[in-house]
Amino acid sequence: MSVALAAILLGLLEGVSEFLPISSTGHLIVGASLLNLPPALRGSFEITIQAGAVLALLLHYGRDLAGSLWAMRHDSQARQFWAGIVVASLPAGLVGFLLRDWIKQTLFTPTVVALALLVGGVVLLLTDRRPRRQAAGTNAQLSLRQALLVGLVQTLALIPGVSRSAATIVGAMQVGLDRRSATRYSFWLAIPLLGSATLSEMVDVAGRVTTAELGILFLGCAVSAAVAWLAIAWLLQFVSRHGLAPFGWYRIGFGLLLLLVTQTGILTSTSVA
Repeated sequence: MSVALAAILLGLLEGVSEFLPISSTGHLIVGASLLNLPPALRGSFEITIQAGAVLALLLHYGRDLAGSLWAMRHDSQARQFWAGIVVASLPAGLVGFLLRDWIKQTLFTPTVVALALLVGGVVLLLTDRRPRRQAAGTNAQLSLRQALLVGLVQTLALIPGVSRSAATIVGAMQVGLDRRSATRYSFWLAIPLLGSATLSEMVDVAGRVTTAELGILFLGCAVSAAVAWLAIAWLLQFVSRHGLAPFGWYRIGFGLLLLLVTQTGILTSTSVA
């Protein structure tokens, strides 16, 4: 398979999975291995397509983002909202900063991804069946304590296969938001966390990118951004109508399949290192 085609497929995979509660990291670990993306290109490529997803998020919520930030000058609710976003982002940001290398060296294996997919799938099914009351309205005006609880749950997403989106949606529903509001809150939380992580990783890999690789990286980024932009709008509508159960069943099925191919040797821990 050509590198260009692999870039398109992985960009598509990232765009679809980044904001859906199915774990983009888990899917990319498997996808990059199966598509035999050159190891020298893999790290920088994965960061670039993640940047595409972040760009899609900024484009989709750009007007709301600018309006909300501007409103902070005179609106106490806007200030509380952004204070909550900062508080919710701190736990995962701190743990990720301290344990990033250990997590990548120890947990980035098909077995860990498969188990996380399975457990997360069961959690989504249980969460979806439990009645929830809407506590904070469509603007997700959580208290700082509630935001911190969501942030603590979000730290679980550092385990590949858990899914940042799934963790934050479940956490937000646990503190009282309905499914749609929790999903939207998950998008807002992605802006500082994914944005800062992507910038940090891009600084690390910038010196290793060659001129010949720029075209491939741009291709993957563009595909990821376009698909992620569509996925954001689709997810809000889908979750409102169908809930989280379809994603839970998908995770369980994919997790079982991943365990099977790992046990049979088709995909090994060393193939994703």
